[in-house]
Amino acid sequence: MRIRVAIVEDNQDSTEALKKYFGDGVEIYGENAGLHLVAGFKSIEFDDLLIENLKNKHIHVLPLSAYYITIDEGKRNNLLVIGFGNMEEADIFEGIKIIYDTLLENGRVF
Repeated sequence: MRIRVAIVEDNQDSTEALKKYFGDGVEIYGENAGLHLVAGFKSIEFDDLLIENLKNKHIHVLPLSAYYITIDEGKRNNLLVIGFGNMEEADIFEGIKIIYDTLLENGRVF
């Protein structure tokens, strides 16, 4: 039962951090699903360069399209899988802030 409470709290922290930094520019899917959620960014595409820039800052995320079984030419890379297992609240907020700052640095508007 303690694990479930911790997961719910981490999930709430992630949702809160995304809304704090991105407001109405993000839609959250699977907020009750467990250790991951999907954040849909309304005006941002996460291309390979942006994913690499985040990785260089120790933020490891993938667009949801990376999990597709088939290659879809019209794939949408605006859906980002975010994991938050085994993280403290401050780390979750810092990670989302790094995503936010990296988007600004790369000229991405939201």
